[in-house]
Amino acid sequence: MLVSKEPTQDSKPITLDDFTGLLIHSYNNHLSSMMGYAELALLECKDEKVGERLNKSLESGITAVHFGKTILASIGRLQVNRTEVNFNAWFKSFIELLQADFEDNELVVENLVPEDIEILTDFSWFTECCVDLIRFLLAFDAKADLTFSSEVESSDNDHRVFIYINSEQVELDENQQEWLFTPFYSSRLLLGEKDIGLAKAHGFFEQIGGSIEWDNESGFTIEVPAVLVS
Repeated sequence: MLVSKEPTQDSKPITLDDFTGLLIHSYNNHLSSMMGYAELALLECKDEKVGERLNKSLESGITAVHFGKTILASIGRLQVNRTEVNFNAWFKSFIELLQADFEDNELVVENLVPEDIEILTDFSWFTECCVDLIRFLLAFDAKADLTFSSEVESSDNDHRVFIYINSEQVELDENQQEWLFTPFYSSRLLLGEKDIGLAKAHGFFEQIGGSIEWDNESGFTIEVPAVLVS
């Protein structure tokens, strides 16, 4: 006989953030385990047909990575609330946050966009994802100097803000650049951590109609939609 238990005062319902974290952790562990054992077996395999099957298993694992990315992006959409945010006000508060958290690093701000530019974003998520980018850069060199700049491009009624975040101490090879925003790659394989990595930032910027890229010369380039306040 099943007996239901009354919730205690200490009980609280699981939040969407809790559920997302649990899903990410479980998905990462199971997928990494399956692909890891398949790779080890492939190294010792001398049977050609068995080797082909193991390769197909690894290919399925890569497909699962992209499937997981789709799932996590869908979950993220439930939490994103886009509003108009004054870019310069956000940018100044972001730099102040970094100065408080990363006192040992020199933060160089080269330029801001005009005061009448607002970006369409979720303030909290936008800040969190940008902080993730900073933590990624500083994982390579904890005392690295960081450079920030921004500009706005307009075409007819379409306005886009470009944000550049760079550290000269970080340089990625072609393979790392190709996989950088794949779930778990930047965190688990590059930094040895267990979270989803830069895939979260990539998914968020896409959800608000923007994008994020990396190249060794300019670092992270973030593009977000904007409006001109009259």
